[in-house]
Amino acid sequence: MALNVGTDFQTRAIAESDYKDLANYTVQILKEGDVVSGCEWTGDEIPDDFIELSPGTYTVLAFTGEDYKGLGATTEGMYVEGRKSVDVDGLQEVETVEVNCTPQCARVTVDFDGAMADYFNDYYVVFGGTKALASGNYTWPKTNTDPVYMAISGTETLMATIHLVDKNNRVAEGIEKTYELSAGKAWRLNIVPHVEETSGNVGITIDIDGTTQDYPIDIEIPSDWL
Repeated sequence: MALNVGTDFQTRAIAESDYKDLANYTVQILKEGDVVSGCEWTGDEIPDDFIELSPGTYTVLAFTGEDYKGLGATTEGMYVEGRKSVDVDGLQEVETVEVNCTPQCARVTVDFDGAMADYFNDYYVVFGGTKALASGNYTWPKTNTDPVYMAISGTETLMATIHLVDKNNRVAEGIEKTYELSAGKAWRLNIVPHVEETSGNVGITIDIDGTTQDYPIDIEIPSDWL
């Protein structure tokens, strides 16, 4: 067996080098969902000799991290997995199985410009809409700096609702943005305040960095609201 690990997101490489270390991976051979006796190793201890299996259909599974699909989102790290189905018919003498491991999540980051505090007492983003989040959500507070890893199945629509609280503690209606995400993709939401010189109105510019293209959207807030 051979184990390959790829943890490069489509927009940028993640910083966590631990995911390149095969010693952090668990490798199992499964039959009907159960681990075959004696067929579980760490990624750097896969036997050099061939493994004898009786006829049947097997799954070779390699993974690291916690499968957090039940949580929907976490800042604790990624879940990286690779699996491959193998049919053993008893006739072939040797079959080499190669398993490619990739992130089973999307990487999401929010960057609030430092000037937001000049105009707002509070500001945060609530994420929802994915299958794993179900009817729940994940709140990104203004103080958070770590990326959040969203469990994604196929391609899903992630919704971000931006909440603003002004200096008089009045709450603006949620500003919604959506983006199509799939595992291995990253999305950075940049939020910057701006003031119109002529009217004095305060707004925010929402800039979505998904690949190499930006999508600026200006949201105007009336001057008497602040």
